[in-house]
Amino acid sequence: MTADSAGSAATVVLRRAGPGDVPEVAIVERACFPEDPWGEASLGAELGRAGSVFLVALGPGSVPVGYALGWCVLGELEVLRIGVSPTARRGGLGRRLLVALQQEARAELSFLEVRADNVAALALYASLGYSPIRRRPRYYADGGDALMMRLRL
Repeated sequence: MTADSAGSAATVVLRRAGPGDVPEVAIVERACFPEDPWGEASLGAELGRAGSVFLVALGPGSVPVGYALGWCVLGELEVLRIGVSPTARRGGLGRRLLVALQQEARAELSFLEVRADNVAALALYASLGYSPIRRRPRYYADGGDALMMRLRL
């Protein structure tokens, strides 16, 4: 993966996640998804899972400021989680993570689910070519709907 800047002068490096990244990725996860975060055990279990692609974005001091996690099975990528620390947002890091996840997976199709009211995420996914294919009513614990989106890679 390459180094690049993301929203500030800080240099961010993307690479495959390792066991030592999990505790700090879990902190980013809680900041991004406070209503339903994955814990360290769930995140760590993805490191050894067949077909799992787990990337981490390292900021200054090699501290994780973002991550992307997906499963690739039979040429299809299911994007499970993308998180960017609040301090690193609005600089293109989410886009970089998603594109890198797609490249690492080498899939033909990519699927993801997103809150139907998450305007920023919907705009990002649409700008990359994702199209909504299904609505999942009351998908989230708070009753919010999800949109399932697809992209042919």
